[in-house]
Amino acid sequence: MRKLDAAWKVTDEARTNGIELSLKVDPLNPPPLPALVPLVETAENKELLKKQRDSLAAHETVFSTKKDFLLQAYNTTIVDTYWQDLLTEAAKIQDLPEPTFDRVSGTVLVDVNGKWFPEETVNFFHEVAAKSGLLPKQEVQLVERHRRVRPTATLIISSVMDEYLADMRLKQKVIDTQKKLTRWNKQFLDVMGDLKLSEIEPKHAYEYIRKVLAKHPTRSNQTLKDYLWGVQSLLKYCVECGHIKTNPFHNIDLKKYG
Repeated sequence: MRKLDAAWKVTDEARTNGIELSLKVDPLNPPPLPALVPLVETAENKELLKKQRDSLAAHETVFSTKKDFLLQAYNTTIVDTYWQDLLTEAAKIQDLPEPTFDRVSGTVLVDVNGKWFPEETVNFFHEVAAKSGLLPKQEVQLVERHRRVRPTATLIISSVMDEYLADMRLKQKVIDTQKKLTRWNKQFLDVMGDLKLSEIEPKHAYEYIRKVLAKHPTRSNQTLKDYLWGVQSLLKYCVECGHIKTNPFHNIDLKKYG
């Protein structure tokens, strides 16, 4: 019980600093409900909390500590891609419209000495340890599961993003460049939306740059070129895979921007 209380204190301290942590508890042997910090009732969760109380009072198992922890354990990106594949394959077999997914969601996992942990949790403890001088930062490896069932519907940016990032990391060994290319392509997706690959034209490059400048008017010409180079890398990969025939962002002239 003392260990659980200590873990909750660490979790609360992290949340105070803007970092969400998941309390690691064995889902097959969870602590009793009274050991958990009760949720504060709000207008948004009032109905859900009432259902939980009614369920517990009736000794039902719709809401249980074990199920709550199992839900958290399965809320990861690798499980999300698995379900996306499963639902897409099921639709194909049954000759039904294939579902569309905006992007992969869930907790990102990393491998630390053969064990998997949430990336945010590892980063938090690395920061704490580094500030305290307790131990050097350990190398971690991103745990990934890319989609294996390709939708037959029209390809969009998000549908090739994961496989592009995996390919990019194989070709690009500099970690800092990997992070920049990842960030720049996700920025393009956020700014321009999930465009169909077949409909991307040179005009979208200029539209993208103008939208960036509208929000950040002091961006330098070199920074804007870097942003566009990141997207050019993604589109070049799409050409290599046969998704599109030519790179629409090749030879874009940005001399007058920034």
